Amino acid sequence: SLLDRLRGQPKWQHADPSIRAAAVDDLDDDAQELLLAIATEDADPGVRSVAVMRLTDPAVLGSIAASDQNDGIRTDAVAALREMAVGGTDTDVARAALSGLSEPRDLGEVARVAALESVSLAALERLDAQKTLSAVSRRSAHPAVRLAALARATDSDELLAVAVKSDYRDIALAAFERVLAQAPDDRERLKTVGARARVKPVARRAKAALDALDAQPVSPPSAGRRQQRERLCESVEALTGTTNRDLVRQGLVDAEREWAALDSVARTLSVLSAPSGRTVDSMSTDDDETDPDPAAAERWANALARAVEHMDQLDTERGRADRLSEARMVALAARTALCERLSGLVSAPAVDADELVSGVAAIRAEWAALAVASSSDEASPNDLQDSVSGGADASQGEAALNQIQRRFDELLTRADGVVQSRQSAGERAARLTELVAALEQISGTVAADELKRRWAAPHEVADLVTRVEGAAAKRAERLEEMREARSKREQANLLKQQRRCEELEQAVADETLELPAAERALRTTRSLLGNLGRLPREDRAALTTRLRAVQTGLTGRVRELRGLVEWKQGANLSVQTSLCHRLEALAAVEDDAAVANEYKEVMLAWRQASEVQPGKGDEIWKRFKVAHDAIRPRAEAHLARQDAVRVAGLE
Repeated sequence: SLLDRLRGQPKWQHADPSIRAAAVDDLDDDAQELLLAIATEDADPGVRSVAVMRLTDPAVLGSIAASDQNDGIRTDAVAALREMAVGGTDTDVARAALSGLSEPRDLGEVARVAALESVSLAALERLDAQKTLSAVSRRSAHPAVRLAALARATDSDELLAVAVKSDYRDIALAAFERVLAQAPDDRERLKTVGARARVKPVARRAKAALDALDAQPVSPPSAGRRQQRERLCESVEALTGTTNRDLVRQGLVDAEREWAALDSVARTLSVLSAPSGRTVDSMSTDDDETDPDPAAAERWANALARAVEHMDQLDTERGRADRLSEARMVALAARTALCERLSGLVSAPAVDADELVSGVAAIRAEWAALAVASSSDEASPNDLQDSVSGGADASQGEAALNQIQRRFDELLTRADGVVQSRQSAGERAARLTELVAALEQISGTVAADELKRRWAAPHEVADLVTRVEGAAAKRAERLEEMREARSKREQANLLKQQRRCEELEQAVADETLELPAAERALRTTRSLLGNLGRLPREDRAALTTRLRAVQTGLTGRVRELRGLVEWKQGANLSVQTSLCHRLEALAAVEDDAAVANEYKEVMLAWRQASEVQPGKGDEIWKRFKVAHDAIRPRAEAHLARQDAVRVAGLE
């Protein structure tokens, strides 16, 4: 019958993914079996994602997180498990959720902020990364967890970070004592703790240790101007391995200033020594020469020329990167605008099927034309992908382009479903119109007897009309409820996304932001820009503008922090070269005590300068290893003799 045809299947089986998603969101929490079936079997990732977020069984979520083929679904399952482990008050449920997590980032968050201490300790047992252990020892809400994390931290830089950044007095003091035990003579670390420690007793302890060091007599420097010139040449040569143009320029300025100062000292000594009969040539044979020899001067000139050439090349690459970045911003903005137009067209209830089809076709044509224009632009597709992340890896750029392409494809699929739904509704309306016209014709043209025969049971028609009117009223009421529920979900999602945006804006304004945190915040910003969820249109536009501003700021911070790391690695390369010279020179020293003392200083300095760019320190390490293996037996033998003498004196 007609009414049977008008009756539909359950909304969660509707052809339109958006309707299915709304229906899944409205299911009762007890319908876990149905939610699991939808989460694993529905064809649309968006619908499956809604179902996954409604699941409450940690074992089921763990299975989905480990085996689902869709990256987004796995991410949603992991997020649900993480939330259970962090906020759960039932120990069994929280531990079951923790067992489904495997990424160090997720385990670190659970160890830091889990409500249950036993769950935090269980997560901590599965962590090995020093940075994560440092973060847990600084921020965990449970004292036992903080102490356990600090006990497993061994990296000197991370212990320094705990001593400086921790707000807990016992943790900060314990970390500082370990820093002091590892490097009692490291003035730079003591200055850092004294100036930046949040816990005042730690700062006072560091200043007291620094004062004690300052009270000790300082031995004069052993390196003369010849060694200083060699060091300057090495530092300028190392600049060619740095990719940050500002750091290269500053390094050149500093090196040229020191070289000029050495030249000034040489000229002054030459003038002062002239009355005594000494000449510049005779002075050049001393350890502290007054003028650089021709080889050193030639090396300096060559190093300067290569550094200037390298800086010019960096200027060219920076201009190219700026052009690629501008092309990337234009391309992404145009594609985002098309996605917003398509989303608004699909969501508009007043647009009929024909208007929707023509509008979608026009947007498809604009999208295709935009792709052709991008491919014929000055930047190649690979270059455009490389610039999407503001200088990050090409894989990240490709992911951003693929993300907006997936959103466009999902909107097209949704548009096709809406077209089919509205066409079906139009066909039903046309059929009803034909039936009404037929009834009107019968009532106006058929004879009275025939009219009575055809309308033998008028009460049946009246009942049918009443049922249709009741169904229409119920439909209108149901649509209003769905609109209110959707509005509530949009407002809740808006509050959540605004909080996340505020956290990201605070990260941009944080002057102490470190590279890992900046990279993590940048990844979060890109993820939000690609998937903000359902939001009111005006609020979506405002939030998108804020997030793009955050992305711009974080991109610059990440580029700056990466440049600082590269500069430090390049500087460490020159330091390692100098340490090799010092260790190799010990082969000609006959005093075992001097060899042992110099050996200890070189080893300490090497540990502090051990981080270099991958592949650039292999040759220096081989030189250092050879010299180390030759000197180590003498140094250890002398230290052993000293220990024996000390023990004999005690006896």
